[in-house]
Amino acid sequence: LEESDIPLAGLPPELLHTYRGDQQVKIGPFNVQILATPGHTAGGVCILLEDALFTGDTLFPGACGRVDLPSSNPRDMLASLRRIAALPEDTRIFAGHSYGGRCSSTVADEKLHNPYMRNALRWEEK
Repeated sequence: LEESDIPLAGLPPELLHTYRGDQQVKIGPFNVQILATPGHTAGGVCILLEDALFTGDTLFPGACGRVDLPSSNPRDMLASLRRIAALPEDTRIFAGHSYGGRCSSTVADEKLHNPYMRNALRWEEK
């Protein structure tokens, strides 16, 4: 959730935690890394747990999150895709949902087959 959406969640505030990107946090017994991946939304994050990256709406197998929404930014999405591409190639990717295809992939597969990631890498900002 974006911080401004917390009141809409309908959950007791004590159950909600606000995380900013690029920090290590402990969730239950797990140490996870929160990666800032803006683009689809300004506050977009991915969660890295060992070799598994939970990408939410940032990255889908073969696609990426929409960037035509009010809080979207195409340049930020390109940077976020490059950031994900820099992870080890055997990093497993688990998307937030599917549009009828696969929900999981690897960084290596996305670098080969995802046209949005390939475009982001091709037009890498110097």
